[in-house]
Amino acid sequence: MTAPEGDGNPPDVGATDNPDCQRAIRATTTAQLLEDLGGYAIALWTIASVIVVILLLLMVRTTLYVNKAAPKHWRRKIVWISSIYPFVCLMCLCSLIVPGANTLLSDVGIIFISIGVSKFVDLCMMYFGGETSLLLAVGQIDVPLAARPLCCCYRPCCPSVAMSKHHLKMMKMLVYQLPFTQSAYCLIYSYLFIANVTSPGQIAFNDAYIYLTVFNVVSTLSAMYGLSMFLQVTKGNLQHYHFMAKAVVMKLTLIFVKFQDIIFTISINYGGVSSTKHMPPLVYGFYIRDIVVLLEMFMLGLLAHRLYTEPKQYRVAAERLSKARLQPLAPGNSDSNSDSDCDSDDGTQRPVTGGKRYEKIHTPAGGE
Repeated sequence: MTAPEGDGNPPDVGATDNPDCQRAIRATTTAQLLEDLGGYAIALWTIASVIVVILLLLMVRTTLYVNKAAPKHWRRKIVWISSIYPFVCLMCLCSLIVPGANTLLSDVGIIFISIGVSKFVDLCMMYFGGETSLLLAVGQIDVPLAARPLCCCYRPCCPSVAMSKHHLKMMKMLVYQLPFTQSAYCLIYSYLFIANVTSPGQIAFNDAYIYLTVFNVVSTLSAMYGLSMFLQVTKGNLQHYHFMAKAVVMKLTLIFVKFQDIIFTISINYGGVSSTKHMPPLVYGFYIRDIVVLLEMFMLGLLAHRLYTEPKQYRVAAERLSKARLQPLAPGNSDSNSDSDCDSDDGTQRPVTGGKRYEKIHTPAGGE
């Protein structure tokens, strides 16, 4: 009995001629990446590391400045929002070093951003001093439902509604759903991808990708619609806090991370990206996407740092808090309030002392 002919090398356990197994993608190692890209990979790692260090230093500077200048109950929200950009860039750097961990690192970054968007809405409420103060500041206004990006249709098809606490909560829920729906999306997508059940970028009714993408898009657009509604409601009240610019930066963060990912995935699936020796088109395409996201987050991180460390907004906040201190009620109004405590401007309850009842003076959030 003769031995089978061969070249003397062990067989490649990952090789297969079965076309049904071609969808399985082997993780590209760091050594294989260096073999394909050589010095370019090291240069990318160096540049990405510098970007991450710069954004981390800016985040530390923002944290120190905010802890000194901002009201106490604003600080954690601002720090979390500012940390989005160095965190996402750090995930991109790790993915550039270990391409096989791309899916995991991308999911972690998306969930972190989703939480940051909900923190941004919380910060908007704090700019006013809470829901009640917001409703008092904006007054009885009619909010048009034809807001971008979901309702850009003919305005008579989307009437206006009178602003109320119920509608305000609905606007908040549109944004608060994002961390939960995105976590579910990332978990299901990763599970189906690892199980080789879905093909990323495949537009077909018999593939789960198209249904997951619809869920993903609706979730993201709903959050952006909620942010747009907040912009309409608060228009003209938060100009000293640069709320419009901050909201635009937050929207661009979602667009660059979420919709850009969909465009890249579909383009890769339909031959828009080539491959290297060890990196199939999907891995190589995501590698390019991470480089693009890294640069975009760097630019947005610089802009966010400037917006959240602008000193005038904190001087306005300090003036507003001083004007909103508790003052004695007029004798004729003593029967209008009960002996219950009332809210202070730092979010705590201030007890009624000395036999006097106090009221909170509400002033517009944007200044006098």
